[in-house]
Amino acid sequence: MSSAEAGATQDSSPPRLRGIRVRPRTSSAVFALGAAAFGALSAVPWLHATAVTVLGSANGTATGADAVAALPTGALIWAAAAVANLLAGALARRIIGSVAAATAAGLAWATASFLVAPAPVAVTSLTEVTGTTTIDNYRLTAFPLISLVALLALALAALVLAIVPAPRQARTRYERRGDVVTDTPINDVRNLDQWDALTRGQDPTLADQDVSERPERG
Repeated sequence: MSSAEAGATQDSSPPRLRGIRVRPRTSSAVFALGAAAFGALSAVPWLHATAVTVLGSANGTATGADAVAALPTGALIWAAAAVANLLAGALARRIIGSVAAATAAGLAWATASFLVAPAPVAVTSLTEVTGTTTIDNYRLTAFPLISLVALLALALAALVLAIVPAPRQARTRYERRGDVVTDTPINDVRNLDQWDALTRGQDPTLADQDVSERPERG
């Protein structure tokens, strides 16, 4: 089986992605950016709540980590994936990409759940400030929606990185065994034959004339 046929056999990526290669450094850079995005989304405010008490109005703020408690954990998972991806083999990179994609998808689901029902988080944010469980109003910032879009995009990116293989390392002709003659330029073959003829005391020009008639070296 030729090297091209062997590569086609090992390439299990979908037809539309076949032939595309992603270097491990590129994959690790994507994971590192995702980890930084998770960390940033955990710190920004997602919700502002207000309650009126006997002492006056009280305001509470919920960050991304308050709304989706697993966001900091997702940042750690993606940071670990960025490091492990540089050291892992082909199969391990697929597993790392799958775990990263599942993590981002799970966080996206949690973010969507928060967008559907943010009131419990609003109550919690005010309870920590005033001790009351009654809220008058709350409003969402733009960050929850931005986070949902970013998490879905990162989940898709990680899934692609899990499917697309890394580029195969090219081997030199000295690493190939059994096909040196077929992969060596004809000029190199003639030079070798001329040198052999010279060491045997023969005219090297005669060896050059019948090099094409000589059997291949196994």
